[in-house]
Formats: sequence, C-alpha cells, structure tokens
Amino acid sequence: MNKEEAFFTAENESVLSESEGFISRRKLLVSLGVAGAALSVGSLLPMKGTMGVAHAAVGSVETVTIADLRLTTSPSTLTIYFVTDYEKEGYFYYTPADTTSADNTGTVVVSSSGARFKRITEEDCVNVKWFDAKGDGVTDDTAAMQAALYAGLGTVYVPEGTYIIDGVVTWANRDAPNRGLDIPDHTHLQLSPKAVIRMITNASDSSTIIRIQDRTHVKISGGTIEGDRSTHTGVGGEWGYGICLNGAKNVTIEDVIVKNCWGDGIFISQGIATTAPSSNIKIIGVTCDNNRRQGMSCLAVDGIYIAGSSFRNTNGTPPHSGIDFEAEINMENKNIKIVGCEFINNTGDGIQLNKSAAHFVFSSNTFVGNGGRGISTFLNVHGSIIGNTFIGHTANSAIMVLNCNYVTVSENQCSGNNTGIYVGVSAPHVSIRNGDNNVVSNNTLDSNISLGIIVTSANNQITGNQCHNNTDYGIYLYAAANNMVSNNKVNQNGTGILVSDGSSDNTISGNIVELNKKDGIYINGGANYLVADNYCMGNGQLTNATYSNIQLRACTLSSFQGNVCRRGSQSNKPALGILLSGTGSGNLVTNNDCYQGGTLFGISDLHTATLFGAGNRNNGGSFSTTPS
Repeated sequence: MNKEEAFFTAENESVLSESEGFISRRKLLVSLGVAGAALSVGSLLPMKGTMGVAHAAVGSVETVTIADLRLTTSPSTLTIYFVTDYEKEGYFYYTPADTTSADNTGTVVVSSSGARFKRITEEDCVNVKWFDAKGDGVTDDTAAMQAALYAGLGTVYVPEGTYIIDGVVTWANRDAPNRGLDIPDHTHLQLSPKAVIRMITNASDSSTIIRIQDRTHVKISGGTIEGDRSTHTGVGGEWGYGICLNGAKNVTIEDVIVKNCWGDGIFISQGIATTAPSSNIKIIGVTCDNNRRQGMSCLAVDGIYIAGSSFRNTNGTPPHSGIDFEAEINMENKNIKIVGCEFINNTGDGIQLNKSAAHFVFSSNTFVGNGGRGISTFLNVHGSIIGNTFIGHTANSAIMVLNCNYVTVSENQCSGNNTGIYVGVSAPHVSIRNGDNNVVSNNTLDSNISLGIIVTSANNQITGNQCHNNTDYGIYLYAAANNMVSNNKVNQNGTGILVSDGSSDNTISGNIVELNKKDGIYINGGANYLVADNYCMGNGQLTNATYSNIQLRACTLSSFQGNVCRRGSQSNKPALGILLSGTGSGNLVTNNDCYQGGTLFGISDLHTATLFGAGNRNNGGSFSTTPS
C-alpha cells in the first residue's frame, strides 16, 4: 500500500517508513518483545484524540515530563517513556539512528545530549495540543498549529477551544496568500465540533486563515473557521478569506462552519507554482454564514461537487453572493455540480455563474429571500438547473439565463419572486454566446410579482410549464424569434401568453390558456407566427366583454389554425374568441373552433387582407370561411 492509498482508506498502520523517524504502534510493540506485550495487554497506548491516559508502569516504561526528556543524557532503546504533561500525555521511544530531527515538542523531543525521542502515534494522528497550541482564545497559536501540520502524520486533530491564527498578508498576495495555516499534502485537519480557528483581529484588507496551495489529497472536517469581521479595525478591502485553495487537487471540506470573514468564506483559484485550476473539490455539509463579500468564490476550478451545504447572510460588499463563479482572464470554471444546498438571505445572488463556465448542474437546491437572483448564469454553456425551489426574490428573477447556450431549466418551483425564469441575451455579448438552444420545461411558476417566464432570445423551447397567478404575464416573448412555446398550462395570470416588440417566427402551440385576467394569447407585431392547437377558455376575467381569448395585432404572414376558444361560464367573459386587429396582412385563419368563443363574436377580423380557410366554427356553431 502506498502513502496515498493509506491516507484515504484510513489504515491504522503508519504510512511513513521507519527511515522517516516514526513507527506505528503495532511495529513498536513487536520490537519491544516482552515489554511490548505488556503494553498491548494493558491497552496503555493513547488512542486518537485522547488527552490524558491513566496508567501504572508496566515492564520497561518510565514516567517522565517533556522537561525530563530534554535532560536525559543516557536513554535506552528498550525503555518506553510516558510523558505526563497535561494535554501532551503519550509514549515516546529513543531512536539513536536519528541525529537531525528538530524538536517540535509534539512528536520529536531532543535532549541536551542530542538524543531524539519520538512519540508513538495511533492511527497516524497528532494533536495540536502536543505542540503547545493553547486554544484559549487569546494566545497566537499559529506556530504551534503549523508545527502539528508539518509533523507529517496524516491527521491533525484540533480539540475543543478557540485557536487564534495570524493570517495577515500583503495586498500583492491577496489571491495567493503567504500567511495562515499551510496544509501539506495527504493531511486531514480534523476539528472537534466545538473547536474554533479564528483570525486574529487586524486592519488589513487581505488575510487567510487556512490555505491549501498546490497540494493534493487534503481534508478539512468539523468545527468552525471564523474571520475577524466583528472586530476588524480596517474599513477597506474584501480579501479576508476563511479557507483559500490555489491549484489544490483532491480536497474535501466537510461539516465545517465558515463565518464572519472580511471577504469570502471559501476562495478557490488557480495554482501558485502553476496556472492549473483547483480540481476534484468536494464541499459537503458546510455552512458559510455572514461573510462580507461571498460565501464562496471560484475563479478557476475543474471539477467541484457541493452537497448538503448552506450559504447564507452574505452581506457587506458586492457581489455578496452565496457562491460566485467568476473566472478572471485566462481562467475557467467547469464541471460544477451543486446538489441539495440552501441559499438564504444573501444580499446578492444565491448562485452567480459568470464568464464562460461549462458543464454545470444545479439540482434540488433551495433559494429563499436573496436580494439578487436565486441563480444567475451569464455567458455559459451546457448546463442544467433542475428541481430547485425559489421563494421570495422580490427584486429580481428567480432564475436568469443570459447569453447562455444549451442550458436546460426544468422542474423548478418558483413562487413569490419578481419573475420566475428569464432566458435572454445582452446585445454586446452576442458574439460570445447568442442565447439559443436553451430548454425551459416542466417548471411551476406560481404567484410571482411580475412574470412567470420571459424569453428575449432566439431558438429556445418553452414547454410543459405551469404558469399560474403571475401578476403581469404567464409567458412573455420579447424581441424573440424562432422559439417554440408548446404544451404549457397558463392560467389566472394577467395576460396568459404575450408576444411583442420585434418578435417573429415563433410557434405557439398546444397550450392550455384559461381564466387569465386579460387576453389569453396576445401577439403584438411581427411576422411568420404559427398559433396552432391551443385551448383558450374564459380569459378576460378582469373586465367583462373587453379582452379576447386570442388576439393577433398588426402581424403579417402568420397562421392561426386548429385553436379552440370558449368564453366559459364565469361572470366576466372574453369579448372575442379570435381577434385580428391593427395593420397587418397575409394572415391565414383556418380550422379554428370558436363556438361560443366570446360574448360578441367567435372570430373578428379588422385586417384588409386576411385569408380565411375552411373549417372555422363561428360563435353560433356554424362553419364558415368568414368571421362571424
């Protein structure tokens, strides 16, 4: 078994060779013969994370203090030395072959004669208390904890307490900090649930508590990482990080609270030794709370999985999002998966995904009361936003897909937002992404302040959605072309489906449009529409005999066919089943069933050049090629 395999399978035997100076419990007991057998029977060796071990001397075991070891001039290789210092208890052995290891108090003690004593470890674990970390909330524990991390034994345990860390860096190193706790390769920093690692109060614009730089196979679990936001004495900057990853690979951060940072709770970017992105990152069961700039920022990552985590109360300086994926020049974010997380009460967006990210999945997450959008994606490609819940984004859209291609937005629940789903394009960025080939399907858009769905780009599919009780429009196509709006259920909105302002070449088919306050389907301007096989009933609920089930205004070369319009039985009814109004020509109306389509007429034509085909059923029930 190699070292890497041992680290991730949690073997009890040491992953370090004896030539590196440490020896496992099992190997040591064998080498000690009778004394080792006595130790094994007595179960006297300290287990992972224990502080004090009561014992009686057995065989060749000598009780000492660390001070005693440092005064020992004639140690024996057949003696085990039990150190009794409070919170540093444990067993040491003399290793005459080692003449170079430095005294670090925790795992190596050097006597005045130069003898090296090595601690016997269990499960390759060290305790930061062994290295003089105090955890008293006052003492600077940076050096002691760093010594524990550099001891090279796999797991570094942090017991209950508050550990103060000095992580202040210069501005030049703000995105590649050179202070804070440096985590080596193949290290698990394991915190007690009641352990806190806190940034020392400072006035700097740049700091970091924990950094993982060009490292691999690292895990951080448990406890709390806390910034100095509540005591910070400066006013500028936004680069105070809780956990900073630069070019890190195979990293897991699990069950950690990261809060009150001057900048980001977690920051992820490219390497320092190379420009490689961080990769294979797992964030599981993490809470990022009350951080000033972002809960988490990603500038360069290839492969990140975030699950069961909470990003909340980000506030203080823009963008103040729960998570911000925003690649800088020559950087990229890709292969992103966020599942089962919550994004609550962030001043900015819940998730902000910007600048050419690729291959992302956001699934089964909850977004509540963020000041910006729930999810904002800009200039991205190949993504899925599936099965999420969005509530209370009253100033913005729950979901924005802007200048993105090949994005699927499906099975989401959007209630009480300003707008449910926005798919569109910003003209200055059309040359990068033109906002097409997106699919909006099977979403529920309910009781939003303005719109259920708005589309302002071309070549998208809007299908199978339920748009209910949205104040202005259920579905709105604005300056949009070549979109397919099909098989949606649109009811009790302001207007059911509205198409206007420079739109053309759209297909509106197979939709059920009922009981909307104004028109059921209203197309205002443009050309080459196909409006087919829709069922429209009881629209115009705002005012009796004022609106239409379907209205085509000032359109040309469009086709209305196979639609069914009914006025319904409510007190307020539509005036018309189908109305053609405004200037327009060359439209075809055929095979529409407008029996009792409106209180006035089934079909009313105010154009001068409409072509009526056979099979239109008028208000009275007869079939005609002319409006009734």
